[in-house]
Order: sequence, then structure tokens, then C-alpha cells
Amino acid sequence: MDRAPLVTAFVASYNHAPFLEATLDSMLGQDYPALEVVLVDDGSTDESLEIARAVAQRDSRLRVFQHPGGVNRGISPTCNLALEHARGDLLAWIGSDDLWHPAKTKLQVAIFEEHPDVGMVYARARPLGSEGPLDAAPRGGVIGRGLPALAALISGNRIPASTVMFRRKCIEQVGSFADDVLYSDWELWMRIVARWEPFFLDRPLADYRYHEDNVSLGVDSRTTLERLLAALDSIENQRGTVGGRLGEARIAIRLALQRALLTFALDRDRESRALTRHALELAHRRHRNEVLFWLLDVAWRPPGAALELETLTDYCDVLTESWNPSARVEAEKLSCAATSLWHGVRSHRAKRPTEARRHLLTVATGCPRALMHPPVRRLALEYLVPFRSHY
Repeated sequence: MDRAPLVTAFVASYNHAPFLEATLDSMLGQDYPALEVVLVDDGSTDESLEIARAVAQRDSRLRVFQHPGGVNRGISPTCNLALEHARGDLLAWIGSDDLWHPAKTKLQVAIFEEHPDVGMVYARARPLGSEGPLDAAPRGGVIGRGLPALAALISGNRIPASTVMFRRKCIEQVGSFADDVLYSDWELWMRIVARWEPFFLDRPLADYRYHEDNVSLGVDSRTTLERLLAALDSIENQRGTVGGRLGEARIAIRLALQRALLTFALDRDRESRALTRHALELAHRRHRNEVLFWLLDVAWRPPGAALELETLTDYCDVLTESWNPSARVEAEKLSCAATSLWHGVRSHRAKRPTEARRHLLTVATGCPRALMHPPVRRLALEYLVPFRSHY
């Protein structure tokens, strides 16, 4: 590259004094020359603001701001204030208790330089406890490109926020963080992917810290479901203004089904049934596979840990009842495939191959179209092809 584009790394800081200096050092220690850091303190009551100002005194690349009056306004308004002060063409967020790996910025900028259609780049994040690394798999995973990427993202957030870098043009086009949505990172990623391509770097580039003050830990299942639904409701309300892939029928079907499942789990039965009927009317004959693929996505990776198998099974009954009578046999096959896949995936992850093989055989024989779903096909190849070779 002739001239390195300016990257603004921004952080919304709130009561993470024990971790903040390490976070800022990981940002300022990037192997990339054209970097500025913007920190907005969200009314911290510990020493966070003093720590940030001390780091800014020794490194002028860091600029520190507050809300007027030093009040607490929440993460979304704090991120948006940071974006107002950002001067870079590329923008990267990090939690005020997380860490970046030194090569993160350089690697992600290179992707933007090579791929002008890419709007955001993300990677894996390693789990980190207050005492050091945790023995757990890194978070994050590939969501693909185009319509499949947005469809996968609607089914659940697979993008660790502290690994993301995105173009300023993205938020100029689709808007910044939604002030009234707690899971505003996921909501913004969906809007960006509606208009731009995502790019996944399959390696850890950040460490995500788990501790008792994490906003998403220790939250009861109902609250989690409500937060997920609020993000999806926000997307539905902006489909017309954001446009792009959000205007596609397949995405409208998936969005309606995901909201129907969550409203059902929240005991809002009437609303859930109305959303289900709307989705099936959109699907009709041309997009019926979208209903199947959505069900398989939910079975493969439920939205959060808040959704139980019993809830999915009960919702499948609602889905079956909502089909036209002539299609109910097919709907029952789809429901059976989803519940069998749920068991098969969990047996696979628990290293119980005999059980996994039995459940996947039920999926493949009861609903062969399920093998069109890439994750299902990969798992079936692992278990069913060796199984068949014995005969």
C-alpha cells in the first residue's frame, strides 16, 4: 500500500480499572503505524478515567472523552460518541477489559486493501479469565458471504465484537449503534452485512475476558431472549431504510421465523403465531427450503443458551399447525429432522459417536433435503459415509 489508511480504535470504558491499562497497551502496541485510539468514559465510578488520562499523557495517539457532566449513558451512546471523534476511514471497537493481539490491525487492513467489497473483517477471540487464559475453544466462526451470511447472522451472533474492524462508509450508509438496543453490536453487524461483504480471518486476534462484571454473564434466560428479540425487532423496523439484502424474501422469511421462535419462548403465543403465518405465506412454494434451513440452523446452534429443546419442539408444533393441511406431512418431517439434528450435534460434541450416527441417520432418511444444509452435510459425511461402507 502507498499510504497506510488511518485506523481509529475506539473503546467505551466503564468500571474496568483492573484491566483498562492492559487493554489500552494492547491497542497502542499494534504492529501498524497509522493508528489513533479514542476512549470515551461512560461515567465510571472507579479509577478508569484517571488510568486513561495517565496513558494519554505518555502516548498522544490516545484521546480521552466523557459524556457532558460525566454521566453514565450506556454502551451504545458511548460508542457513538467515540465514533463522532474518530478520524479514521477504518474503525475498530474493543471492550475496555479485552485485549488485541499485536498483528490484528495490520492483518485486517490488508484485507480491506485487497477486497474493496468487504465492509467488515472479524476473527476468533480467545477466552480469558481474570487469572489468565481459559481452557475453552475460541469464539467466532465463518458466516459466509452474500445472503447466506446475513441469514446465518440472523440466527445468532457468531462475531466476537472485539475482533471487528469496519469501514467508516458502512456506518455512513446504514447508521451507527442503536441507542435503545443492548445487543447493539450484533444489530449493527446485521445492518452492515445487509449491504457489504464480511470477511472472516480464521485465527484468534483478540482475547475476550470473562469475569463477574461482564454485561452478558449471569443474565437469566428470559432477559437474554428479550435482548435478542429487541435486536431483531430493530432490524425488522429498519428493513426499508437499510435495504440491500434485508429486502430479499429469504431474509424476510428467516427474520420472521426467528422472531416467531423468540416470542413463543417468551410466552407471547398470539404474536408468535402471527409471525409464523407471515413467514409461511412468504415462503409458500418458492422458498420452502428457507424454512428447513432456518430450522436446521436453530437446531445446530440455538440463539444463546436460553433456548431449550422442549421450546423448539413445542414451537415446531406451532409451525406444523400453521402450514396448509396439504403440507403438514412435510412440516412434520422438517420438525423431526430439526429435533434429531439437535440431539445429533450434541452427541457429536459430547464425543458419543454411536448416538450421533443414529440421530443423523434419522435426519438423512426422514428428510433427505436436510443434506443440502452445509453443516449437516459435513457431519453426515463424517458419520454416515463410514457407517455405510461396512455394508
